[in-house]
Amino acid sequence: MRNRRRLRSCQLRIRAAIGPDRSSPGTRPRAGYRAVALDNGYYVMRYYVARSIRMTDPSLLILASLADGEKHGYAMMADIRSFADVVLGPGTLYGAITRLEQRGYIRAVAGDERRRPYRLTAAGRRHLQVELAALESVVRVGLQRLEPV
Repeated sequence: MRNRRRLRSCQLRIRAAIGPDRSSPGTRPRAGYRAVALDNGYYVMRYYVARSIRMTDPSLLILASLADGEKHGYAMMADIRSFADVVLGPGTLYGAITRLEQRGYIRAVAGDERRRPYRLTAAGRRHLQVELAALESVVRVGLQRLEPV
């Protein structure tokens, strides 16, 4: 009970310093500092940033890897390493695969017991096209701005 009072007091001081929390109740705030209680009775300040709705780099790389056919996790890691020169760890890879499956962009297909191949869905293909088109325009503008005048 005492720790809860301390945390609430600390949150009220923070809110007074940085302004009110505009997120809906029960959700993580969009951005801002928050007090986090540690097991030893101390509090630390953490800065939370909202995740973008846009695709993150690992997700985009996985979708691009699956665009030419179904692959299992290790084959995706090797393919991404070859075409993007990016090494994804297993935690990053399978976390992104889970998010992509939940959004309906990829689907697991039947495979052997050890390896689980994934396939790009029609929604995933459309989403990849949209994301690549957006990146293409950003790259075009960036290259134009880098050219000497």
